[in-house]
Amino acid sequence: MPWFGSGGRQFTPAYGFSVEDVVWSMGSFCALNRKPFDPGLLAKQFPPPYSADSLIHAARALGFKIKRRECAAGEVTALNLPCLVVLRAVETLDLPASAGKGAVGDASQARWRPAIVIQAGDDVVVLFEAGSNTPKSLTPAEFSARFSGTAFQLALAASPLKDPDGALAPGARFGFHWFIPELLKHRQVWRDVLVASLIIQILALGAPLFTQVVIDKVVVHRTHSTLIVIGIGLAVFMVFSALLSRSIVVLLTKKAAKYGPVRWICSRFPLSPTGS
Repeated sequence: MPWFGSGGRQFTPAYGFSVEDVVWSMGSFCALNRKPFDPGLLAKQFPPPYSADSLIHAARALGFKIKRRECAAGEVTALNLPCLVVLRAVETLDLPASAGKGAVGDASQARWRPAIVIQAGDDVVVLFEAGSNTPKSLTPAEFSARFSGTAFQLALAASPLKDPDGALAPGARFGFHWFIPELLKHRQVWRDVLVASLIIQILALGAPLFTQVVIDKVVVHRTHSTLIVIGIGLAVFMVFSALLSRSIVVLLTKKAAKYGPVRWICSRFPLSPTGS
């Protein structure tokens, strides 16, 4: 628990931790929150010596919100669990409380170990000590004898929502106001496509005209030479129309891999082979 110096002023001991204790503490909370964790990277980013501030800086670097609490052993039950606490090592329990006061800035006189409390009640405290994956149950008296008076509450910091399309932007309304400027950026592509489509539609009018000529000239007057000319002309029109249709498909396919708007549309509205 916290010590009090002369004048009743609360005095917090200077904690000293090993690199294994810091790695175990941060790795355990990352595992609880399913976050990736690299012990080597943490050790390089935060070199020794390690103190309580080192735990705070490491937790924030890993994306956690952390709050330090100075409290009595009985107040741990009111904290959000699991929480990180600082305990006296078992081998230092026989040291008198006055030894801790002289241990400020000297971690060799009192060794501190972090632990994660997962359950705290009136009759038992369940925790994991640093370096162990086995839970340990302590009575409130045993926990009070080892508790330093310092606890850390950690919670995963909420990451801001990512909206690459801007659909959640304030005042965003549904419409094509975003689509038209994108089309205008590639007006040359759409010009070629529209011209080719216009020619195809004009050629499509040739089929009914040829049919009308066959009925009026060939059937009535039985002129086979006219039928041959009309047939050749119709074949030329069909071949030319097919070539233009193919050119439009090739043009759109090549531009889809180059320009963002077409790729964006294709990714959100994929076409099935059946056209459904």
